[in-house]
Amino acid sequence: MFCLSALSAFGQTAPLSSVDVATPFDSGWVENAGDTTAVIWSQRIEATGASWIRLRFSDVRLGRVIGGESLAWIRLTSVLDGHVQTMHARHVGEWRSTSAYFNGDAVDLEIVAGPHSGPCRVAVETTIAGTITGTTRNICSGTDDRVPSTDVRAARIIPIGCTGWLIDDANYCLLTAGHCVVSNNADVVEFNVPPSTGTGNIVHPPPSDQYAIDPASLQFTPGIIDVGEDWAYFGVFENSTTLLTPYEAQGDRYSLPDSVPEPTGQILRKTGFGSTDSTVPPSYNLAQKTLEGPFTDRLGTWLHYPIDSSGGDSGSPVFMDGTDIAYAIHTNGGCSQIGFNSGTSIENADLQTALANPIGVCTPRYFDYEYPNGRPSLVNSAGGTTTRVAIAGRNLYEVSPNSGILHYDFGEGWLTSPISFIATGEWEITFPPMPCAKTVNYYVTFETTSGATSNDPLNAPDATYSALTGSSMSIIAAYDFETATGWFVSNQDVQGGAWARGFPSGTGLFGEPPSDFDGSGQCYLTGITSQSDDVDGGPTRLWSPAIDMSAAVHPVVQYARWFTNSNLDEDRLLVELANNSVVTFVQAESVADSDGWTQHNVHLNDLFAAPGMIRLRFSVADNPNDSRTEAAVDAVLFLDIACDSNCMKGDVNLDGLLDSRDVAPFAEALLNPLATGSDAFCAADVNGDDAVSAAGDISPFVTCLLDGTCP
Repeated sequence: MFCLSALSAFGQTAPLSSVDVATPFDSGWVENAGDTTAVIWSQRIEATGASWIRLRFSDVRLGRVIGGESLAWIRLTSVLDGHVQTMHARHVGEWRSTSAYFNGDAVDLEIVAGPHSGPCRVAVETTIAGTITGTTRNICSGTDDRVPSTDVRAARIIPIGCTGWLIDDANYCLLTAGHCVVSNNADVVEFNVPPSTGTGNIVHPPPSDQYAIDPASLQFTPGIIDVGEDWAYFGVFENSTTLLTPYEAQGDRYSLPDSVPEPTGQILRKTGFGSTDSTVPPSYNLAQKTLEGPFTDRLGTWLHYPIDSSGGDSGSPVFMDGTDIAYAIHTNGGCSQIGFNSGTSIENADLQTALANPIGVCTPRYFDYEYPNGRPSLVNSAGGTTTRVAIAGRNLYEVSPNSGILHYDFGEGWLTSPISFIATGEWEITFPPMPCAKTVNYYVTFETTSGATSNDPLNAPDATYSALTGSSMSIIAAYDFETATGWFVSNQDVQGGAWARGFPSGTGLFGEPPSDFDGSGQCYLTGITSQSDDVDGGPTRLWSPAIDMSAAVHPVVQYARWFTNSNLDEDRLLVELANNSVVTFVQAESVADSDGWTQHNVHLNDLFAAPGMIRLRFSVADNPNDSRTEAAVDAVLFLDIACDSNCMKGDVNLDGLLDSRDVAPFAEALLNPLATGSDAFCAADVNGDDAVSAAGDISPFVTCLLDGTCP
């Protein structure tokens, strides 16, 4: 078998040619304090003479974030053709602090802000300005026979200059050649690409047809790339302007068969974005073209076919003509040297392993979930607390109406309860009875009409939502960090990124929180001078004031925390509590790298025999200073949970159910008497004689379990 090193001249990319032009503009800090949406800053940015441009941002802050979206956004408009891109804070992170590609040499950049959006700032570092270049071709018959096409499934990958295509995996992600991505020079996918100009300059589609590649989704050829082993599998973020995925916008994809037949001259077709020369119209250059030809040979997963190709065609789909069945990823030219062009079969074992184990945005996500009334912070331990969930299908998936299940765990293992269908797109969750003064973790699942299961949160049960259980909840102290209110910071050997109270407004690109947790505006975070200001050295410690919890019956400390540790080393966010001390602390959590904001509850009765003056402390360090380490804390509450009597005879474990889980605690109650007056005592005293005894309670307990007939 040939290896790629022997055929490296035939790898068929067509990198865009560009230069960086210094265009330093800074809006400074601006804000919309009014009651209507307004443009609060604008600037025209030019790179005179460029055929296309793309902005590179050095800092973007877009105000408060509510419901996952910033209250302000960027709007970019091409002066040449009026094409528009809008970007909220999360989109700037997804686009890695760059814009889409715009035709012409100038764009108008605006900050548009909703009412009372909070402070905003946009700074532009450079403008990437496009020029034109040429690449080599591998024409098989002496004449370039490729013709223009408009296959909505195929896309141009830039700036590397390759082709990618939508496939029928769960999230309709894309395939291309591995050598298109190993250089880290593939970051935008363009669909519906227009013909090039009369001089051969490429023309970009509107930003509404451009998508940023998710680096976390990327899987590609491991190790040295040999022919027949050249593949990449990846996904893109939804479009920042339309909020659609490519499949939602394009409406079609290629299908991957279970196997590829032996070659017997079947007619294949290849569709890609190859370069051209003067023998064909200049408008064909790096625009979509297609051509058919015979399937002539295969060596393992290396497929051969004499179909014209050129730079920019790498990654193209090679599919059975007249069908949507793709057999290969086009990877190599060679017609003029070895008599055929070639690609990697979809049967490649490593590719199949990747397809079976998607990551990043390729992880199956069939629905978007919203909770119109919010998620409850307290659920009644007697049962009956409700909330609603609204579900919308992604990528044209539909919800099976009666498939909803609530999964919940209050410390004794996962239980389930059905979710009720209310109306199209909306369901009601009802929490069952469960023990009081507990943290209940929960998630929901629904199925598509084709039987695929969707979780919310996506990574459940590793990630869950949570609530406290009880009849009512009293707030002893609350901190949303709009003011400091007694909190203070101490630092030891900190070179940067000390705890500070501030307004998070980054993009998340550097591991920093793009918003606070509770939507009030501010939180404590490590470093606020720039998006990239993280912890160096340390530890830096954040201390709460001492709060008197001595009168609380079921005292709880609740907080939301964020922690990023880029190299997943031993650095941690330590959460500690002290009881009647400023010296002796007990560890509540040691938090490793986590996904987003997480709310956590500490039940003080589990840590201290008699909680009194409680102080909370958060510590974080990057020692040695070898990673990007970011932490944040918000929404700290000191609480007391009330528990009304909810005695159900026989329900000794107090989970609201009569089942085998009650046997062990009932037996324990017979051997070790429970506190008189407690709910557990009431439940174990099945015959109601104010005593728990074998003689009086075993028989009615068994009747409870078997017949459900209890006194």
